[in-house]
Amino acid sequence: MLFTTHDPNQALRHADRVMMIRAGRMLASGVAQELLTPASLMELYGVGIETVRDDAGRVAFLPGE
Repeated sequence: MLFTTHDPNQALRHADRVMMIRAGRMLASGVAQELLTPASLMELYGVGIETVRDDAGRVAFLPGE
């Protein structure tokens, strides 16, 4: 199944593999838990990203500095 989203949190929850595309070009693809990092998301979106974890240890990304 293929789905698209601009929400990295949604991708992390539902996808095993992700592809990051900007301006019609693939920046990267791979295992979601390995590829979705603050550094890769900053490259993709051009804004700082912070990582937070909830009490269950689940990761979420928030806009940062």
